Amino acid sequence: VDNFPSVSFETAEGYATGTAAKSFQCWITGNKNSTSASYLPNIKTDANYPHYGKNYLYFNSTPAYNGCYAIMPALDVDDIRKVQLHFYAHASTVASYAHSMIVGVITDPSDMATFEAVDTIVVPIDIEYRPYTVYFNEYEGDYMGGLGKHICFLSEFELSNVIYIDDVSVGWAPACLAPSNTHVVDMNLDSVTVAWRGTSDRYHVLIAKDKAADGAQPVGFMELDATVNSVAIKGLQGGTQYYV
Repeated sequence: VDNFPSVSFETAEGYATGTAAKSFQCWITGNKNSTSASYLPNIKTDANYPHYGKNYLYFNSTPAYNGCYAIMPALDVDDIRKVQLHFYAHASTVASYAHSMIVGVITDPSDMATFEAVDTIVVPIDIEYRPYTVYFNEYEGDYMGGLGKHICFLSEFELSNVIYIDDVSVGWAPACLAPSNTHVVDMNLDSVTVAWRGTSDRYHVLIAKDKAADGAQPVGFMELDATVNSVAIKGLQGGTQYYV
């Protein structure tokens, strides 16, 4: 995967804004239920929305026009299960939207039936971009047993969905996979349940009130151990921001 550099969708990288196919530098885009440009992924320029630079990849789908997808160029790898995908994303602040993105692998970009989902990223309602990592170690191939080489982003939900993606990169996955796709699955007045994707049989969870600086060890006021991929955090205060 050394031949696939980090992509920020900038004009200097050869990307142009708009919906024309040339805008995507060998990416394949479409929608299962619409050919309207309004429901196709496209590259936009807006000072308020990119994570880096000026451009970003924009997804917009609705219940009637869902199935909005963007397929990356084929990776020059023998086994896609050995790579990891890293990107930044944030979601629309409309509370009724899905705030999610499906990531998987497609064998034949001209046949969406060969797409297999690997993970569904849950993106908090926030104007801030957050980093996400997807591992493909559990990918088993398509319905015919073939292993694809194209990573695909797909927005296909019962609710409307608007997602912004930037700074996409692919690299080799480490031998020990870090937890990924951390998200809230249940919330009450004084407690919250947080879940994640991981392969370990034991986790140490740190809850902090202050965000740690890049590279710094966070200072927690509560520490918990978990033997499954979720933990219930109790004794919290309403109206308070926490970091897990």
